[in-house]
Amino acid sequence: MPPEVDYEIEAIQAEFDAGYEDALDEWQTAFEKARKQWRMDRARRLLHIFKTHDLDEKSLGRLRYSEATLLVNLGEWKKAQKAFEQSIAIRRKLGEQKEELTAVNSLANLLRRNAETLESAIEVFQTALQSTSAVGPSRVILLNGLGLSLYEKGELEQAQSYFREVLELARQTDEPELRASALHNLGSIAWTRGKLHEAQKLLEEAQEIQQTIQDVHGEAETLNSLGLVEEGLGGWDDAVEIYRNALEKMQTLDDFYGQSQVLVNLGNIYSLQNEFGLAVSCHEQAYEIARELGNPRLQGQALTALGDSYRIAGDLEKAEKYILRAIEIKTKSGEARSVKHNWQSLGAVYHQQKRASEAHSAYEKALQIARVQNDRRVEAFTLLNISASFTAQEKLQQAIPLLSNAKEIALAEEYNDCLAWIYEQEGDIELLSEEPNAAKILESFSLSLWHACKFNEYELRKLVQRLSRFWLAHAEDGQSQTSLWFCDSIIQLWRDMDRLNECPLVVEEFSKLKTKIYDISYK
Repeated sequence: MPPEVDYEIEAIQAEFDAGYEDALDEWQTAFEKARKQWRMDRARRLLHIFKTHDLDEKSLGRLRYSEATLLVNLGEWKKAQKAFEQSIAIRRKLGEQKEELTAVNSLANLLRRNAETLESAIEVFQTALQSTSAVGPSRVILLNGLGLSLYEKGELEQAQSYFREVLELARQTDEPELRASALHNLGSIAWTRGKLHEAQKLLEEAQEIQQTIQDVHGEAETLNSLGLVEEGLGGWDDAVEIYRNALEKMQTLDDFYGQSQVLVNLGNIYSLQNEFGLAVSCHEQAYEIARELGNPRLQGQALTALGDSYRIAGDLEKAEKYILRAIEIKTKSGEARSVKHNWQSLGAVYHQQKRASEAHSAYEKALQIARVQNDRRVEAFTLLNISASFTAQEKLQQAIPLLSNAKEIALAEEYNDCLAWIYEQEGDIELLSEEPNAAKILESFSLSLWHACKFNEYELRKLVQRLSRFWLAHAEDGQSQTSLWFCDSIIQLWRDMDRLNECPLVVEEFSKLKTKIYDISYK
């Protein structure tokens, strides 16, 4: 069967052949529509039409710019950079300041995607903003690009300042796409700092605009960010669906860069849900895409995720290998914003391997970066992890103040998952004290269960399993009455505080535990 005829392309070809005056404008409209809809084959055919005709220098500058934008979509970034530079040179020679500025902005946005050229991108944006042509919508676009570059560098205060300026200017000039972009970027900064509810509000506002203007690619990127927020809030099942939706859109658009990012995040959720086969599959796909694109930032993200999956699965040797490789790639390429997660994960690996001094060193590096970036969530979890390391060594005087600092942050920001771990550790510390206080032990573990319940059922079940193992072992060591006291107290407390409707699992599981303890007592 012969291929279906595209009559619009045939008409544009005929207009070019006939030398119609408006043929180039019609071509440009059709090309941009195909590219933005990620209909790459159609965009290639249209570009071929343009290339096969005699072009003056002005049209050649236009061709090189259009070619570069298509190459960006296709992930051929080195070729795209060269085409942008050729377009800029032509337009500068012709004195086309507005068109030159557009090409400069596109080049800078390309450079910021690669950590190795991030500083160059910042310089290009800053220089462009000094141009007399950098006014109105052009200035807004350049400010947004500069903000994104600074965000990638980890300079969040400056990035936030630029994004707020972009949002205000976009509202004044009625630019909905830029307004959505600014809201998304502000949401990303809020997420990076652990302000999850604020991030969710900003991202949902961005998504609403993108749906209204039918910006499919922008919405896919926003969905990916919303998935991260939902993950942090405990809605793991919802996050999976959000990521799948984002991935489907990215695949439809042939956006391989975006696919790699979403696959990393989707795999992370599967890992948290103990679906390790699915997690590793997602992460390996993400790494393969990143390797084919030749992008070190994406490679670092995928290797980080693989390391975390193997750490959670208990394969610490593989975890250490992948995390160290990710740190090497990120450090070499100047990826400062996210390397804190690698140091935190490496600290956890060393902690599990009982390599205390190395764990502390890794955690301190994560803590330092988190504090510079004002990332409250990573700061709280890292303080918790350092405290846990001291607790494991029974260095309680060093553990307690760190845990107190972590709790102060977690309470202020309502990090229920972090609070569940903090209160569990408070209970562990009380058990290790010279004169354990039964009331404090009960209060700590009860609060731990309650915050885990408010976060999600996955974390609650894991906590119940840990507590059940401890109190069952306690009973097997001849302390059945103490273990039964704990179970009865938790069950009664849950009933007295009317938590049965919200969290029946606790009473169900501790009732089962009581039965097992009775069996041990009467053997």
